[in-house]
Amino acid sequence: MSQFSFDVSIEEFEAKVIQPSLQVPVVIDFWAPWCEPCKVLKPILEKLAEEYAGRFLLAKVNADENPELSQHFGVRSIPSVKVLYQGQLVDEFNGRHSLNMNTANIVAEEGDIAVSSGSATFQGALVHIAPGSGLIKRCTAEGCNRVLSRQNYCPVHEMQPKFNYDLRIKGWLDDGIRTEEVLVQREVVESLTGMTLEESKELAENNPLGMDEVFLRMREKILGRYLRCEGREIDRRLIVNSCERINFEPTLLAELLNRTGGEVS
Repeated sequence: MSQFSFDVSIEEFEAKVIQPSLQVPVVIDFWAPWCEPCKVLKPILEKLAEEYAGRFLLAKVNADENPELSQHFGVRSIPSVKVLYQGQLVDEFNGRHSLNMNTANIVAEEGDIAVSSGSATFQGALVHIAPGSGLIKRCTAEGCNRVLSRQNYCPVHEMQPKFNYDLRIKGWLDDGIRTEEVLVQREVVESLTGMTLEESKELAENNPLGMDEVFLRMREKILGRYLRCEGREIDRRLIVNSCERINFEPTLLAELLNRTGGEVS
């Protein structure tokens, strides 16, 4: 058993996870023996823990044997990875991840994203806006630009006293046949919502809800709107560089209602 990577149960959690997290980040890997993606991710995390040699610790939790821990951390699917630092949850990702084995980093897909050549277009109703949308903070470390947690934690460069504000929307478009995950960058967000970065910063700084108020107002403005978005697609996600509101075509509405058994009134 490695000193940097170990199994942990609920009985050992305080001693092996909470207390060490006061000194170094502790990565918690929720897994199960039947989970095939877990079998891919776990050895990668173990390798990184050895290479980092104590800069972070890896605590492996069997989700089936520790349902109380899974429930406490809101684990709904596995693999699920949580990062604790100074006793607080500072970052997390579920299932999907990005790997950079050259620098031995494993991070959520929040930094600069390598995109495919060519373009793609998708139109549909914006049916969901995910947490992490609205006003966000980005790491200012050289070559980074990853999104920070609410506690200003970067998954690569750890706690960051300085940061840059940015705007983005993570969500799903649905055309009634399939859904498409979209990631909308600042300029397009400003155009869609009518809220600039400076206005959003001022709103967050002068409202009790802070950044949540920006999220709520953006959601009110565009959730449920029918959009046509264009950009580059990678790993089933559309990185949007232009987007416009469009009117829902009556013939398409009738077709969708008929497909679902509804009627046009």
